[in-house]
Amino acid sequence: WPTVVIALVSGSVSTATRALGHTVSFVVTHVLMTGVFVFVLAGLRQRRHCPTNWQRYGPLALVGLAIPLIVADLWRHVLQDRTLTPLDVAALVLLWAACGVCA
Repeated sequence: WPTVVIALVSGSVSTATRALGHTVSFVVTHVLMTGVFVFVLAGLRQRRHCPTNWQRYGPLALVGLAIPLIVADLWRHVLQDRTLTPLDVAALVLLWAACGVCA
């Protein structure tokens, strides 16, 4: 929503402002998700008497799997703002056509 507010006030969002917003969003989300992981890790002591390993370590495994998936899109935005991942749509279409994905 900060981008929407900035766009309404100024009319457009500069590249630097967008890059800063993506970077701040990435850092804050990564720190919070790490906190969630530590919280679930600390809860292992309370689940020490669970009958199966899945009941004991399942929440930790699912959070550990979810964190990279949650942060991946934010990471893509940060890399694209820094032009470290040049995604060319025409090249993707050619690649898809070569692989037979496009009809």
